[in-house]
Amino acid sequence: CYFVLLYLYLDFYHFLLLFFLNHNKITDYILLTGSILFYLWGEPYFCFIALISSLIDHWICKLIFGISNKNIKNKFYLTFGILINLSLLIYYKYSIFLLDNLILFIPSLSYSPNFFRNILPISISFITFEK
Repeated sequence: CYFVLLYLYLDFYHFLLLFFLNHNKITDYILLTGSILFYLWGEPYFCFIALISSLIDHWICKLIFGISNKNIKNKFYLTFGILINLSLLIYYKYSIFLLDNLILFIPSLSYSPNFFRNILPISISFITFEK
């Protein structure tokens, strides 16, 4: 608990100092490093999920902006990126809810509850919707 408060305090003031005094690429890297350290402190597994999701989004953006004419490929890449991000959100946040309600409608279904009992990653909704 103290680590979180200390982290938020230091990260906020570093952000203010770096952003308003001298905003450049170094500021972005310092904030990115602070965010990665915060995720690593919470759970290292979730840090890799967030990094892989961000790398996939970066790759898709490069594909979209690398195409000179705007055509059907851009829409495909955009749809693919949205589906990847929403699938992470659905799996981690809503899988148990969806399966429990599906079993209410089809009682003959059975599933292993331990397979879907996953821990919710830190701010998975924020990661999904803010990209």
